Parts: sequence; structure tokens; C-alpha cells
Amino acid sequence: MGNDKPMVATREFWYSPRLAVNLISTVDDPQSGKQVFTVKELSTSEPELGFFEVPGEYKIVDRMNEQN
Repeated sequence: MGNDKPMVATREFWYSPRLAVNLISTVDDPQSGKQVFTVKELSTSEPELGFFEVPGEYKIVDRMNEQN
């Protein structure tokens, strides 16, 4: 039993310095198989402000200054 070929694992990354993220990451390993991660539907436009608004039903509670 055995393998007559060397066990070779490869990793490939396509990195965007502007976005500071790997756009494609590929790992090919004889033991675990091939995995490919790809960024899809990427937008560099400004996000909607609503994503950063705190919902109206939330309130701020300051436990440090709370009286018993």
C-alpha cells in the first residue's frame, strides 16, 4: 500500500490591497481535497446609513452610574 507520488499541498491567494481582503483563496491538499473561497457581488460604493442606525426600541443603560 502507498502512493508513488509525493504528497503536495498548494495554497493560492489573490489579495486586494485596496480592499484589504483575499478575493480568491484556493487550498489544494491531497488529504482534505480542494477548497475554493471566492468573493462575489462585491460593491465598493458607500453603504446605506440605515445599516449603522441603532433600532428605535433599543436604549442605552449605564451600569457604572446606576443607583441601587
